[in-house]
Amino acid sequence: MKVLKWILGVVLALIAVLALGGMALSPKFKVSRSVTINAPADKVYALVADPRRCKEWTVWNQRDPAMDITYYCPPSGSGAGWASKSKTEGDGRMTFTTAEPGKRLGYELYFPDFGTTSTGDLLLRAAGSGTQVVWLMNGDMGRKRPLPLDDALRRRHGRQGFRRRPGPLEGTGRKALRSPAGWAGSGRASAVAQCAASSARQAAIHVSMPLVKPLPTDHDPEVEHLAQFFNTTLGFPPHSVLTMMRRPALARAFTELNRAVMADEAGSGRVTAELKRLLGHIASRVAGCRYCEAHTIRAAARFGAQEGAAPARLDEVWNFRTSALFTAAERAALEYAAAAASVPGAVTPKIGAELRRHWDDGEIVEITGVIALFGFLNRWNDAMATELEAPAAADGQRWLAPHGWTAGKHAGLDSGLDLSLDAGLQRIAT
Repeated sequence: MKVLKWILGVVLALIAVLALGGMALSPKFKVSRSVTINAPADKVYALVADPRRCKEWTVWNQRDPAMDITYYCPPSGSGAGWASKSKTEGDGRMTFTTAEPGKRLGYELYFPDFGTTSTGDLLLRAAGSGTQVVWLMNGDMGRKRPLPLDDALRRRHGRQGFRRRPGPLEGTGRKALRSPAGWAGSGRASAVAQCAASSARQAAIHVSMPLVKPLPTDHDPEVEHLAQFFNTTLGFPPHSVLTMMRRPALARAFTELNRAVMADEAGSGRVTAELKRLLGHIASRVAGCRYCEAHTIRAAARFGAQEGAAPARLDEVWNFRTSALFTAAERAALEYAAAAASVPGAVTPKIGAELRRHWDDGEIVEITGVIALFGFLNRWNDAMATELEAPAAADGQRWLAPHGWTAGKHAGLDSGLDLSLDAGLQRIAT
């Protein structure tokens, strides 16, 4: 018994030492690793900038081959990324925030289990006939008093993950380097085309009737009256609202909410009509609602033209972090939209502080109202498989298709879209 008490006392003492030691440590950390890869920088960049190739070099996939990974477009570079779910490794999301082809990738890592966000860079530098890759990561463990063990674990995982990077390029990956079809390893498509081809396949597979058909605009005087309001904003009454009209009280309430949220509150002019539609577009892209993506880009084009905004902003909206077409205030608002629309929410104190640096309380309420409104619309239209109207489908093809968008299950028979898979792939290939 005395021996057992002595052992228990030693164990408790060790726990106390670890706890006290942890109190002296900062939860913030920095990790830096480097390796030289026998391959040119453009080939290394092509590997790490394409989320769909993350399994070739990240250690987390090796530790859990059953990890569930979801990729989102654009297919590479700024704005590209993936979300992962794993029973053993936890859940996470990685997004590329900046991209300088052949030189640098900035990224953000979010861990919902801990509510923490880390940022970092992958730097590519010439090193003789090869490339030195420097991996930098800064973050916060999310606790005020981490145990000393945390530091050892994150450094070990960092080393393991980084060791995986040379493999696809210096081992069997050389076959891909020699492939006549290019580094993407596809028979005829680049990484962009692969993303779009995947979307085209989904479009062909999911073309179907909406869950509930919209009412015709001449169904009754109230429907006709609501249609007139949306004629001024979109140029046509949306099928989503015409579907809601099967319960008129719902359609009336939504229309009034839409009117209040999207109006220029107090005539401030700072949260412009075009910016509100771009905020809705970012939120819809994060949520994956292709119907709302097409609607918001169309509305942004219409209101942007009225306000004298550069049409190129529509092409650059997913490069807002680095594009000179967006002000610092707009970048802060769009970053907030991307984080707020994420599930689970990813608004960090840093994102909130940057938003408050540029916008007052009333404007933040306006901005959040737009994101919340589209949260409702994204759920509604994705669940209902609302059919895209021909004008919105045309604007989706014009502004979004070059970046991998397709109408998917929203491409109904009246959308005006070519629904054949062969036609979609042919457009991609050319």
